[in-house]
Amino acid sequence: MNYYIADLHFGCQNKYEGRTLEHDQLIIDNWNRIVTNADTVYILGDIGRVGSNKDNEYLCKCISVLKGAVLLYGHLHTTDEWEMYKRCLKDVNDFFEYKTLKGSTDCPPAMAYNCGCMLDYMNYTPRTLKEIISANSEKSS
Repeated sequence: MNYYIADLHFGCQNKYEGRTLEHDQLIIDNWNRIVTNADTVYILGDIGRVGSNKDNEYLCKCISVLKGAVLLYGHLHTTDEWEMYKRCLKDVNDFFEYKTLKGSTDCPPAMAYNCGCMLDYMNYTPRTLKEIISANSEKSS
């Protein structure tokens, strides 16, 4: 199943919508209630607040627990935020691998790939999902 959503704004608070950080957990709970790891979710922009390392780490933690087949993202280019996201994703997958070894299997490994056109494997060219996964699998082997 394909789902679509925008303006998640993880880590943001505002008075216009009465939004608080509790809304982040509501989004995660609602998302994981209907989305399975066989589904695809298109996030159409404004995922969350970035800036300080604390903001970036919080955003990565929120995104990494969302179910769905694959997360494709951009806008991080080749910055420190990208390095932090990759580290957070690895930490989450390591945590759940340990849980799987202990018999808890409700969370398969998260897959997330930076699709910034400036990356070597993108070469300023649109790529298929198969090409994106393949290029990133080759890097991790």
